[in-house]
Amino acid sequence: RDRPGRVLAVLTNAPEPVLATADGGRTWAPLGPGLKTEGLRRLYSAPDTWWAALERGGLMRYDSAKSAWFPAGKAVGEAASSGYKKNVRGKSKSSRPTPTVSGLQPPTANLRHLVNDLAFSRDTWFAATENGLLASTDAGTTWGIFPVGPMTNLPVRSVRVSADGRHIWVISLRGLVFSHDAGKTWSWHDLPLEAGGALRLDVASDSAGAHTLVASARNGLYLSRDAGRTWQQAASGLPSAPVQDVALVGDTFLASMQTGGLFISYDRGRTWVRIEGTLAEGHFPVVTTAEHSSIVFAASATEGLYAVEFRSPA
Repeated sequence: RDRPGRVLAVLTNAPEPVLATADGGRTWAPLGPGLKTEGLRRLYSAPDTWWAALERGGLMRYDSAKSAWFPAGKAVGEAASSGYKKNVRGKSKSSRPTPTVSGLQPPTANLRHLVNDLAFSRDTWFAATENGLLASTDAGTTWGIFPVGPMTNLPVRSVRVSADGRHIWVISLRGLVFSHDAGKTWSWHDLPLEAGGALRLDVASDSAGAHTLVASARNGLYLSRDAGRTWQQAASGLPSAPVQDVALVGDTFLASMQTGGLFISYDRGRTWVRIEGTLAEGHFPVVTTAEHSSIVFAASATEGLYAVEFRSPA
């Protein structure tokens, strides 16, 4: 967030599959060793360095001092038991009382949870896992269960958090659940039935502190401007089709479609137009940007990596 010129890319069928840039894409250098890309689930830019979620569970952290990747994270308390029982043995074990994040106690174990998503506030990091929402208050060293209301083992697909940690947004198999008091209380929200279920959540904040929620669903993109109480499909110019990825740049939203093509909105998702040109007709598995940036990096499935710069709606 504080170094927008740093970008990491994973290439397919390349001698050096993991590359990084510190100057906004002008020059690139290999970033390794230690990370096997065939077992990679997703990469994250944490406040301290790069982190990777693995397909078979667990996390790895890039150590810039040693220029290598290493396994990272310890599960503590009930998280140690829940991650072990599901991802290693597949058997149920007796659960322990749920610890609070500020009072985590042994037992400890290497983090084995299948991590679907990571999110970072100033004081607390969150991990969305199949065994529940995990939280760390020591920059990823230890992770414990963070209860979502009365539930401690709710499978979580996606998590977002505001910089101050007050607002937490979670997508689970049972719907969307939000907290606006740092997890003390939670409220449930659902997309319309025709959405087919939410897959991922993105949050756009304006200068007044208001949030626009952008939910990628099985049947399209849905937006809420009232904290999730009501949702509208982004249908004005955007196809009712699965969205591959979304990047939010102030009032400008960019969406890549699974069917191909890039669509842009200059009014926070109210209206959309398709970006014209041969390049924009392709498939882009990832579009990403730094907060408050005017450049979006679009990773093409066949044509390499591109920087899309937005100066004005014209």
